[in-house]
Amino acid sequence: MKKWQAGVMLAVSLSYGLAGAGCTIGSPHWDYVPDTIATPIPFQAWTTSTANPVVLECANDTSAHGWPTAGEASYVHVTNLSLSSTPSLDPAGSAVYSASANVALPSQCWKYFGDYDFWQANLRIWQNNGSGRSIFTSFDKPGLECLGREVGKARSWLGFFDKCEKRYLGGGDKIPYIVLRIDGYANGAPLSGAQRPMSRKLQPLPSDERIRDLPAVQMITPVPESVKADVRKQLQPL
Repeated sequence: MKKWQAGVMLAVSLSYGLAGAGCTIGSPHWDYVPDTIATPIPFQAWTTSTANPVVLECANDTSAHGWPTAGEASYVHVTNLSLSSTPSLDPAGSAVYSASANVALPSQCWKYFGDYDFWQANLRIWQNNGSGRSIFTSFDKPGLECLGREVGKARSWLGFFDKCEKRYLGGGDKIPYIVLRIDGYANGAPLSGAQRPMSRKLQPLPSDERIRDLPAVQMITPVPESVKADVRKQLQPL
């Protein structure tokens, strides 16, 4: 089994707010490529609470950089992920629950960028933690490897805490969504052999570097220093 696959199996823990709903996404990861825009995608998330639904949303319009063009107003409901009734426990007895489904995204979730010749979707998963929405954190492949490694070292779901999540370039804030891309119009089109629309000369692929003055979008709440200290204390060797 590859390291990042092991990481997916261990992708469970608190992202922020230990008293609220802890939540993270194991699948899809950043750079995951579905066969076409109509292919069901395996969604796997983890949470510490079953009190409220786990909600999957997509942005109905994005910029080429991946961010939602109208901020919060861009997001539309796709489905709720099925929650397990049986928890998974770590050696300390901490419990997490699985939320999963195979979901073919509606066509409004995908946008084709002719200048760059790729399809793109912006996704996010969230859950109400009693005081508001908790947006789930996510990983790229190196992040999943980090997650599996850190959880295994600590023998605790909290092992990767604040270490492995996908962030804006330069180590900034955690990104509150996942961007998926399929290169090539025919590769992403649900009908095989579909002709690519006419487009201008392709431009260099834009990076995912954080852009100033983006439309407002709910961010992942930073972890309070007091909570970080509590987590570090829990992870100290006995």
